[in-house]
Amino acid sequence: MNKVSVIIPCYNDTNFVKKTVTHTLRVFDGDVEIIVSAQTDFATIAKMFNGDPRITVHNSTGTNRSQTLNQWATIATGDLFVFLHADSILDRNAGWVLRNLDTNQYVYGGFSKCVSPSFRVVDMLLFWDNWSTKLIGEFWGDNAIFATKPFFEQVGQFPDIPAFEDVQFSYRAKKLARHLAKKRIFLDYPTITSGRKFVENGPWVMTRKFIYIRLLYMCGVSPHTLHKIYSRYRKN
Repeated sequence: MNKVSVIIPCYNDTNFVKKTVTHTLRVFDGDVEIIVSAQTDFATIAKMFNGDPRITVHNSTGTNRSQTLNQWATIATGDLFVFLHADSILDRNAGWVLRNLDTNQYVYGGFSKCVSPSFRVVDMLLFWDNWSTKLIGEFWGDNAIFATKPFFEQVGQFPDIPAFEDVQFSYRAKKLARHLAKKRIFLDYPTITSGRKFVENGPWVMTRKFIYIRLLYMCGVSPHTLHKIYSRYRKN
């Protein structure tokens, strides 16, 4: 049975992280290592989980999410790493599936995803997104990407770029897995992500923004430029 480490980067998600951590403990029946990397509100988050040996909270020194994830993956003790957003929760079956995953065959993968509360236009987008992710094997951060520790290190961790580090990792992982005659796996146990951005800005507005940014990425716009565009959207 696999020992699982769940790494949770937290940036302005203090109101969500306690629910995410508590739910993760329940999903794994308490048999899990959880590492929370607090880029903001470190003292507040550390106080939430003080005294629980299964949870460690660290004050992140990374300048972007990829540095943060890589920083704490180096101290994780699990056989299998799961990278979970602070405003997302795993399906109740995820713990059993990951602990019993045949890691001799499957070395990386991710989950399907959905948004709560749901909106029809967003559900349509996610239906296509889940289908294409399963087909192509390029996972996004809110797919709760996972990888075995040796494979994660062989890939070279997440690339040090300010945006789209998750997709770039998947691209590298796909090539390496093919070379090693290993497999990826798409688990259709949906990770539920907070839909607060859709509530605050409107589902149609946010859907257009996400499609626009992804199209720019597909057209070869650099991650640095995309990060600036996405940061502007986050402030609006």
